[in-house]
Amino acid sequence: MKGEGMFIISLLQDTLSVDPSLLGRPLEPVLRETIALKYTNKVLKDLGLFVCLYEITEVTGAPILPSTGKARYIVCFKAVIFRPFIGEVLQGIVRESSSSGIAVDMEFFKDVKIPASNLREPKACEETTTAAAAAAAAAAGAAADTAAAAAAAAAEKEGKTNAAAAVWSWCFEGHRLTYDLGAPIRFRVSDVVFAKEETAAQKKYALVANEETYIPPMVIIGEANADGLGMLSWWQ
Repeated sequence: MKGEGMFIISLLQDTLSVDPSLLGRPLEPVLRETIALKYTNKVLKDLGLFVCLYEITEVTGAPILPSTGKARYIVCFKAVIFRPFIGEVLQGIVRESSSSGIAVDMEFFKDVKIPASNLREPKACEETTTAAAAAAAAAAGAAADTAAAAAAAAAEKEGKTNAAAAVWSWCFEGHRLTYDLGAPIRFRVSDVVFAKEETAAQKKYALVANEETYIPPMVIIGEANADGLGMLSWWQ
């Protein structure tokens, strides 16, 4: 395994099956297509996000499957993997915000969380009107899903694709510098977490209610609590 920055080159091995209808074609392009179809944009446990095939290094024939007639090959190949190192500084877009922290979208990878504890001090959190309306509806006896629907409808009416449940800000010399939705943010990687199984292990990183039932296979934990980190607009 080798690499530079947030991408690494990793050596992998897999047994791939090739349909009989493809056996008349050159083997390497067929194997490349098979690998791309199986792995691209998939998270490999304890390794990272498969970005693309780098090269095929070795191919060994295996017995044909008698029931299907498919040919099998043991393939060794190198792949480009997205796996940032601890302490690496990355950039993305603020995707969501809640009282627990903010979520960041890197376009090709969306499971980046910056917990509230990793935001710049002194900080403040202000509940948005949309979130307050949902909470009030729930407190008044409305069903939770009705409250959530009301919040989503309000956000859609305002033209927001990603409603913020709360707005965080860095309180600097009497000014409140906010973490704005859709704006670029720079953060430092503090941890990379892989889901072992569907347990509560990663729920401490969930930012909104509908994320609590989904455990991403890979989560990058970031921090924005030092000079040069946070919203790019702060440092321009």
